[in-house]
Amino acid sequence: DADRLTQSVVNLVSNAVKFSPSGGLVTVTLSRRERSVRICVRDRGPGIPDSFRERIFRKFSQAAGSPESMRKRGAGLGLSIVKAITERMGGTIGFDSAPGQGSAFFLEFPAA
Repeated sequence: DADRLTQSVVNLVSNAVKFSPSGGLVTVTLSRRERSVRICVRDRGPGIPDSFRERIFRKFSQAAGSPESMRKRGAGLGLSIVKAITERMGGTIGFDSAPGQGSAFFLEFPAA
């Protein structure tokens, strides 16, 4: 579903921009792996606190961010929606993050 895939990527990019410092770089990459295709959105923000990682994809969950990102807070539904869409399309969602070095969220789908 192209519309739902677009919605998911836009949500990840929006989050990356929200949690990046002003003028920070956000990158989106598409890569083919052995049996899958991966879309990755990487930011250079503060990273995800260890205490939040377990609940990051739960509804209404929000991590603390910079004062600027806190003013732009949403309802905490975005990542749970992206997860549901991705799984409905047979994919998986995951992330890598390091404190002070940013985060990378990725969607993987079986290659056709």
